[in-house]
Amino acid sequence: MKCPLCNLVNFTNARYCKRCGNPLSSTSQSAYPVGNIGASEKCLVLRSPYSFPNRCLKCNQPTEGDHQNTELKYYPKYNVLTLLLGTLYWKKIKLKIPLCRRHKGARTNISMILAILLVTGVIALAIGLFTLNPILILFGGLLIGVSVFADIKLTPLIIVKMNGDQMWIKGVGQEFLSTLPVISK
Repeated sequence: MKCPLCNLVNFTNARYCKRCGNPLSSTSQSAYPVGNIGASEKCLVLRSPYSFPNRCLKCNQPTEGDHQNTELKYYPKYNVLTLLLGTLYWKKIKLKIPLCRRHKGARTNISMILAILLVTGVIALAIGLFTLNPILILFGGLLIGVSVFADIKLTPLIIVKMNGDQMWIKGVGQEFLSTLPVISK
């Protein structure tokens, strides 16, 4: 909630401004929607602090109220330059995202399958290196590569842009985005 006196954006449930102590009322106008979430093109826009409704981010179906802890990583565009210097920079953001049972179960099943592929690949690679069997080495390396690549590609949400306390996230279902107010860039 934005303070009408000093323009500081406070928590949505705050009664008083953190900076100036001015009482905040529910009629104070904010530049951002209640909950600090909105839609921009095909992205979910979050502004800290955010609060999600109890609706699945993928299909907009009701959730049971418990939100899944997810850690997203944001790699800025200038990372290619830092990679040439031998360093890599990223930001980790922890979100509690609402998912319905179907999407929670699907993510869990995919994660288990990818973990099994990774372990099988490591075992095959180790046995192949120990026995000098090129087929096992190739098979193990292929399984490791597929599991790592699939895990990166199947990440449910991807941060595409960060600007101060705002972030734009892809991977959210159109049904969910259509219920949010539009935020211009």
